[in-house]
Amino acid sequence: MESELKAQGPVDINEASVEELRDRVSGIGQVLAERIVAYRDQYGPFSSLEDLTQVSGIGPELLKRLAPQLTVAGAESSFEDK
Repeated sequence: MESELKAQGPVDINEASVEELRDRVSGIGQVLAERIVAYRDQYGPFSSLEDLTQVSGIGPELLKRLAPQLTVAGAESSFEDK
């Protein structure tokens, strides 16, 4: 079932629940999913995938691994390996 969830396409970080992030994105567990949602609740929607580096526990290397599985609706998803 986990592979079925991951096969649904990129997860919108501005819409996903803790459960969706945890279950559909390889590399995001319960604690990190909670941090992402808490950050979004406190500061508002993410404007780009790069904004995820503001979340404790997400650095450039992890973001590079997560980026193909994530999207930001309404934003340019132009994450580039810098």
